[in-house]
Amino acid sequence: MRVIFIISTFLLSSLYGLDEKQLEVSELPTAHFVPPNCIYSVRKNDQYGPEVKGSVKVGDPLFHKWKCSSTGALYCIMVHSCSISHNIGRKAKRVEIIDEFGCSVFPELVPNMHYFNDTEAGFQANAFLIDIEQMSLFFQCSLKFLVKTDGFCRRPKLQKVLMENEKNFLKKQNFKKQYKVFKFILLPLLHLLLLLKIN
Repeated sequence: MRVIFIISTFLLSSLYGLDEKQLEVSELPTAHFVPPNCIYSVRKNDQYGPEVKGSVKVGDPLFHKWKCSSTGALYCIMVHSCSISHNIGRKAKRVEIIDEFGCSVFPELVPNMHYFNDTEAGFQANAFLIDIEQMSLFFQCSLKFLVKTDGFCRRPKLQKVLMENEKNFLKKQNFKKQYKVFKFILLPLLHLLLLLKIN
């Protein structure tokens, strides 16, 4: 039985406006903006499951959840730029799993982000390893605060972005990059399937 430790962080980015034409002085808050308190947690099975502390087994269903205190009617959150690695630091080789638009890079393995409301988001994925010889997985995401327009949160349209990403992927990828995807994502998944079949 393989046990892994999930070490996770998230980065909170500054306020993000759409463009100057959409932001008028009358729409901005008159008081100083106090950043909300945001909490990231990993839960067992689904968003209501108990919080995971310490280790999990490969294949365990996990739910990654972000929840921020209310920002009023002006802002909403967007989770983006998520990556995984088996070590930490600047030289760590990271595999991007959610891109800068908040879309899953590998939707077959990691689903797109689900937004419950303006300040809560999450996704469900089974625990996996990047390298079968490593016992830990470092998971990192960023959060943006988006200024709502006419009361609506204007997150990127996932389908359009996914189609564009797929076109770019096919144009730019070469054998070396495809091999990295195989080594870091598909090979551990195959290893997991073999472990599940053996057990």
